[in-house]
Amino acid sequence: MRPWWLVVLAACGGGGSSPPGDGAGSDAVTRPPTLGLNDVTMLVPLPAALDQPVVLRMTGDGGPELVPRALFASLVTDPGDVLDPFESFHVVGARIDLCDRSTTEPCDPAADGMLRLVLQPLAGTPPTASDVALHAFYPIPNGELASVVQDLRVLAGIQDLPTATQLTVNPGLANNFSGYAPRMKLLVTRFASADRLFRLTLFAQDARTAAVNWSLRGVVRDGAGFVPIAIPDVGASEQHVLLLGPDTTYDTNPLANLPTGFSTALYSDAFAAADATARTFALESLAVVQNPTRHTPDTVQCVSCHVATFLLDHRIAAAGIDPQQVAGRYTSTSFDLSTSAGISRTNNRSLRALGWLGREPAISQRVVNETANVLDELERRFPAP
Repeated sequence: MRPWWLVVLAACGGGGSSPPGDGAGSDAVTRPPTLGLNDVTMLVPLPAALDQPVVLRMTGDGGPELVPRALFASLVTDPGDVLDPFESFHVVGARIDLCDRSTTEPCDPAADGMLRLVLQPLAGTPPTASDVALHAFYPIPNGELASVVQDLRVLAGIQDLPTATQLTVNPGLANNFSGYAPRMKLLVTRFASADRLFRLTLFAQDARTAAVNWSLRGVVRDGAGFVPIAIPDVGASEQHVLLLGPDTTYDTNPLANLPTGFSTALYSDAFAAADATARTFALESLAVVQNPTRHTPDTVQCVSCHVATFLLDHRIAAAGIDPQQVAGRYTSTSFDLSTSAGISRTNNRSLRALGWLGREPAISQRVVNETANVLDELERRFPAP
């Protein structure tokens, strides 16, 4: 039988024509790796310099730009709350999924897959990320999903991590393993370009105020153009979230009390005054919005997934209860679901789902859970030979 890497590369549309290099995982690529969290979700390290992108800038670095400039202006800079220019955005994260999930059911085997890129504006020496991020979504044609999974297995072989490794800053990129960065760039550029973009969302600190005040909005393709995304349950296309103290409150407008108890969880005074039943609903609302078997981005309002990682632990501590008493959590027997490699669980300003706050990595519980859920389905549909 031919070596594993030869079989893979013969089938890969973007994999190149030579075996992986002599990085830490070079001996491992002769067997088909089982994919782990860091193999389908990649948190890209910050570059050494602004003109040395680790993977790619939104400008495309000589290739197609990743986002239409007119769309970027209308969504990002024209409203006046974001000042960062188009050219400052770097890819800081990537995620692969088997479909654009609108339900909690497994993906339709005939559905297109999805590449999701996280882009943040970087500035300074050393480069630092602003509290601004775009999430850009691109289809992966259904007929190419199998070869994408093979590409991911090549990358996993180069990286060669234990399957149970928690999600962290991508080791293949952070340690400059030979072959990893160029192969990842090929995978990204194979599908990501302005003309293929079908959804673009923004979560950003308002540059006009010193207060910690975030805006959340997005657009989705509708025919030849784009239209605002209707945020589930709130009857609006934009949410604003203001961080208040002395205890953590995320004052959100507009807001729906869904899942039931969510508004109590957001406001520290309301949670402190709530009885035991109301506190239970509040904590469970935070658990279920992080559970991909209970909710998708199409069934919860924008703010919920961003605040739940910090708030669940924070409110549990305030209530003085056993975390295991909170129903609705997502669990896995295959993967380490911890978020300790980032600051999202301990820093109430770190509402990044996947990315950077300054020079500190942020990883939300929802991202970890979604990644584990995708991996379970991916290995069932595309098992390693």
